[in-house]
Amino acid sequence: MIELEEVTNSDADIELLFKQLMNRKYSISHKKMPPYSEHDFFVKNHPYRKWFFVNQDEKILGNIYIQYDNSIGLNLIDSISKLQLENIIIAIISQVDPLPEIPSIRFGKFFFNIPTSNAVLQELLLKIGCQESQRTFVFEEVVSSLGRKES
Repeated sequence: MIELEEVTNSDADIELLFKQLMNRKYSISHKKMPPYSEHDFFVKNHPYRKWFFVNQDEKILGNIYIQYDNSIGLNLIDSISKLQLENIIIAIISQVDPLPEIPSIRFGKFFFNIPTSNAVLQELLLKIGCQESQRTFVFEEVVSSLGRKES
């Protein structure tokens, strides 16, 4: 059975999250591993609405966080199965409701942000019935390759 255990500011939780971060293969928010002191500060002051460890039968499958825009970040082990992912989503929606929609500000349903390099998780989400709704493109790297426009 999948269980969601809320992340706390305890030293044990901070250390476990750091170990998970060190072992993470895919990332959206950072390019290099932060020092432990920065990680500690982040966990104690995190911007998330909810943050959970994902456990199954005493085994930790990773962690998930829910943001105030109703997006969900999935930081799970690479070997996650379709059934486990389905049960994780069931656990999320049984414990947390999405915040109400605010047009042009917040989508009224939960959605997932997945790194483009994590094709396995993308495929699993499609297999369980999720639909891709948009792709995000970062502009800053394009600007440096294009140079400045002359006026």
